[in-house]
Amino acid sequence: MTYDHELTLINQTHVSDAVGNQIPVETDAVILCGLKSVARAEFYNAALNGLKPEMVFVVHAYEYDGQKKVEFGSVRYNVIRTYEPNFEELELTCERIAADETTTTKLIDHKLVQDLKSLVEEILADATVVMDAATHTAYEDKLADALEGW
Repeated sequence: MTYDHELTLINQTHVSDAVGNQIPVETDAVILCGLKSVARAEFYNAALNGLKPEMVFVVHAYEYDGQKKVEFGSVRYNVIRTYEPNFEELELTCERIAADETTTTKLIDHKLVQDLKSLVEEILADATVVMDAATHTAYEDKLADALEGW
């Protein structure tokens, strides 16, 4: 295994402010890691339990101290499982964080997108909705652009 990717381990602690509110404080440690794919069986077994493993990071066991969050390529992940295949390496199975307090990025549900697409198509096909042909075509083009890749 080659360790040629950077992985940020994120440790979160809490400190009290002047009023006694608990404020989360993150400390980061950048380490090198290797990448592995999530095994098919592991992926489907995790899905049965509501988990969505996406990445497996292989790190040196002595560098990992139980952090629950990691960042790879500006994407944050939760560590959902650790596995020690030998005394030197540790595999961190991770799922993408859809949204948390540090980001406004949210993963969009595929069914929601399909439902919205159907609704817009229904509105565009409705003869009682009045709009000129150029506006209608513009809306169809924007819908096609927005849904490219879905």
